[in-house]
Amino acid sequence: MEIIYNSGNQGPVFALKESAEHVWRINEALESAKTWGELRRLLPEEEWSEVIEMWPVTDDEGNPVVVDGKPLREFEEGQEDDEPFEADDFPGVADGDYPTWLQQEMEDWMPAEIVDEYATVLETRLNGEALMFRDEDTESIADALRALGHTVTWTDRELV
Repeated sequence: MEIIYNSGNQGPVFALKESAEHVWRINEALESAKTWGELRRLLPEEEWSEVIEMWPVTDDEGNPVVVDGKPLREFEEGQEDDEPFEADDFPGVADGDYPTWLQQEMEDWMPAEIVDEYATVLETRLNGEALMFRDEDTESIADALRALGHTVTWTDRELV
């Protein structure tokens, strides 16, 4: 695996390079787009339709609301290209649910032996669990990942 790392919110964050680049492109699109059309053009390919699929309308019990056999979506493609855009208008951005939280993604791929030796699990109120590492263990973790055959590189770009 190609892994990059940097200091995060509360310690180092390691990320799969491809995933980090994807999140960076999303964040750049969200920050720079002035209209909905510009946002659609700047987002990574397929991201728009994937986001729409992620946000179903649910009933009081959390079940998707279905209309004509299809889940009703909270966010549809109804925004005109020339309509003004602000990042917080996009589903999940204001809540911190979108784009993917790279620190939380570490749970999906970080080798168990590194998690067991170095990680603490952070329990968040709204967003679930995420791995946390201590700053003083950063280079030991990077070296352990390299010893397992991964390419591990420091990045100056923020990983959140």
